[in-house]
Amino acid sequence: CVGLGFGLGLGALGLWLGAGRDGRFLIAALVFGLMALPAAAVFDCAKGWPRWVMAGIATFLLATGLTSVGVICLLDPPANSTLGSIGMGAFTTFLIGSFASQWIANVLISQTPKR
Repeated sequence: CVGLGFGLGLGALGLWLGAGRDGRFLIAALVFGLMALPAAAVFDCAKGWPRWVMAGIATFLLATGLTSVGVICLLDPPANSTLGSIGMGAFTTFLIGSFASQWIANVLISQTPKR
């Protein structure tokens, strides 16, 4: 999971460098690279509700990240279109969520569920 995220991120970064620094590939590199952090945090949480909560956060971030990559990178809508706004909104949500998930992960890692 984590290695796949880093691998896809490095691949997209290589495409960004090789394709004339096209911003679409940089967005894909950021999404795949930053997705590795919450994915790794899932396995740092104790079994039980902390792991399920972190897995839910990671799944939400994966959905918003893939939405942004799909819309921005694959569909390539015009800048001021509704579809472009959806893609950038998903990317903004992903960025804010990926940084916030690090603090949430620290709280969840410190929790010990009662069995």
